[in-house]
Amino acid sequence: MTGKYLGQFPSHTMMACARFVVFVTGSVAALLLLVTMMDDRLLERPLLGRHIVWWLAALGVVLTASR
Repeated sequence: MTGKYLGQFPSHTMMACARFVVFVTGSVAALLLLVTMMDDRLLERPLLGRHIVWWLAALGVVLTASR
């Protein structure tokens, strides 16, 4: 009975971790977007084996999931 009641309230630790993930992921995504705005040919360049467009899409998924 007590577990159901306490389960209604959000965990402050989990919320802090999610905010940190949003901050880091958003910062990296903003940096990649800024760099590609300077030169759009960079979108086709590989970064750690994948194109930058792929990284931006993956970071967008992480951002959406953590929010």
